[in-house]
Amino acid sequence: MPSSPATPLSLPTLIGFSLKFFFFGILFVQFYIYHIHFPKDPWIFKCIVYFLFSAILVEVCLGAADVHALFAISFTDMRSFRQQTYMKIIGPILSSVCSVIVHFFFCYRIYRIRRSAWPLCIVIAFLAIVGLGGGIGDSAAGIIARSAFSRDSFHNRLHTATVFAWLGAGAATDVLIAVIMTVLLSQTELSHSTRNTSKKIIVLIVETNTLSATCALLFLFFYKFIPNTLYCVIPGFSLSGIYANTLLITLNNRAVMRRAAVDEESSSMSGLQNASTLASRRTGGTV
Repeated sequence: MPSSPATPLSLPTLIGFSLKFFFFGILFVQFYIYHIHFPKDPWIFKCIVYFLFSAILVEVCLGAADVHALFAISFTDMRSFRQQTYMKIIGPILSSVCSVIVHFFFCYRIYRIRRSAWPLCIVIAFLAIVGLGGGIGDSAAGIIARSAFSRDSFHNRLHTATVFAWLGAGAATDVLIAVIMTVLLSQTELSHSTRNTSKKIIVLIVETNTLSATCALLFLFFYKFIPNTLYCVIPGFSLSGIYANTLLITLNNRAVMRRAAVDEESSSMSGLQNASTLASRRTGGTV
């Protein structure tokens, strides 16, 4: 008798794919904003943005193929959810590549803010490379392993080790970046208007890095403590989209900062004009 669709295998997979498509929708909007507002950005930034968008697009297409295979062709066969799919093989590679690009980008920003923090940049880069190696190893181990739910073979122990290297290093890097950026921006001497902008940047960095770190830790929790299910794919399928959106939102935040600066300048000019008019009236028209 076929299993119910609402099982720990099919339902988490459906939710995970839905979240992936959701984050791609946000990424598409952010990509369009970047394309419109920053046509004169350095070529390296443009290459990074276009590469991340292309990588997530490829991932979404592979995810759509998996959705068709799992929920249209083999929906009544729960064994199909245990087999290797495009996302289980390619997903860790693309996610780890996206994460290492974003982490290196924040390394660059930390170095630009304070050059004396280069040892911390090296630590972040090392953890990012460890995460990249773990993601590539996870995909390789997933291809080799016959069953992702058997915990007895050497291949599955290797698979577990690569998962923890990939996501553990990624979560540690996200937390480290959030802490370092918060400390550096808080210690920088800024004007009143720039200080308000800096606070907004700190909140943005903390929120985005906390979200990606939380997803990575949730993946590890579900993978370790709730085996023989696919609950881990719910946060896992969202990681690459979160990382890509983190970088795009950070870059697009410059447009918000520019608009705030223009509005503040306009407000200051209006205040000066009002003060000048008031002084003129008090002196009988002579300032």
